Amino acid sequence: MHTSHAHTLEAARYAALAREDHAAGELRPLPNYALSAISACCRAQMAADVPDTTADLIAVLDSYKSPEELLREAEQKARSEQEYEEQQRAATDMDAPNRAKRYRDVGTATQVIPQLGWSRQMVQAVEYADDGRLWLDSNGTARLINRAGVPGRVVASSRIRLLRQAGYLRSENDSEAHLLVTPEARRALYLADLHPEGIHRDDRAAHAARLKVALTRRRGKQNARNEAARLPRMDVWAMRHADDLPATLTQQREVIEEQRRTEEEKATEKVCTDSIEEFAGRIADHLDDGWALNFEQNPYYLDVRYLYLVHTDGRKLRVKGENCGRDEQGAALPAEKLKVWAILPDTDRPIRSDE
Repeated sequence: MHTSHAHTLEAARYAALAREDHAAGELRPLPNYALSAISACCRAQMAADVPDTTADLIAVLDSYKSPEELLREAEQKARSEQEYEEQQRAATDMDAPNRAKRYRDVGTATQVIPQLGWSRQMVQAVEYADDGRLWLDSNGTARLINRAGVPGRVVASSRIRLLRQAGYLRSENDSEAHLLVTPEARRALYLADLHPEGIHRDDRAAHAARLKVALTRRRGKQNARNEAARLPRMDVWAMRHADDLPATLTQQREVIEEQRRTEEEKATEKVCTDSIEEFAGRIADHLDDGWALNFEQNPYYLDVRYLYLVHTDGRKLRVKGENCGRDEQGAALPAEKLKVWAILPDTDRPIRSDE
């Protein structure tokens, strides 16, 4: 209530200033005083947790503005929003929707990560497993695969046991197998990167933090010790939006480029039927030296290639009527129904598909 009262006094002060200037004939500052008073009223209502009624007052102020003034303010607002968006994109490499996703995930991380009770070494072990570098030998001991691809130093068994029991690591077999990460582990890694302050410096500090949390639940000291000896599992709430991660502008461009390359690769695949290939072979039998057949990509339709006659000196003739040997539904046409013909270079004699 003290905060609400302070904002109310501020609103009253601006209202008094507006009355004084109006009485003195000073009309130019009035809109600014009125808007400041309305803003203070809005803050007072928010602090008092009552419904906001200032929207109608702002609408009244806008009704006194000329169309030119409203247009000028709209343009200024659009410019400010554009400048802000450009600044944010330069700082974060994200557009507005993905920044909102990241803000959402940061909020989730600040709540979830401190409850997990992880240490830096646990995070590192899961990262090793995610990279395929954690190996479970025949004795059930986890070892780190070195650069030579050979299992080397031992990773603390107690740490691996906790992660496996909580469902963050798994193996295909009980021995002689890679330790694999689960979706919950990948989610934990992502959230830990957003809130590294919630990760403890070592396993001892992580255990102490879990014990402290367990003791606050008043379940008895022994029950608290038993609870602290385990890692909590990632709950359903923490797994929300696990498949809806924010993407940077760079990542989006890479996806678009990959899609373009995939479309180009598909376009380079054989799209002409055997009938067209057979017809092209018959044309080749009539060609003079220097001429060759070539299938080239249609720049507008990625699933279409055209047949050309190409000379070594750069001349090029399109084979007229060629339709890749397919009907309108994309079905292959038999050779007797092909409508393909070509004017042989340096002659006036056409060759048809039925020759």
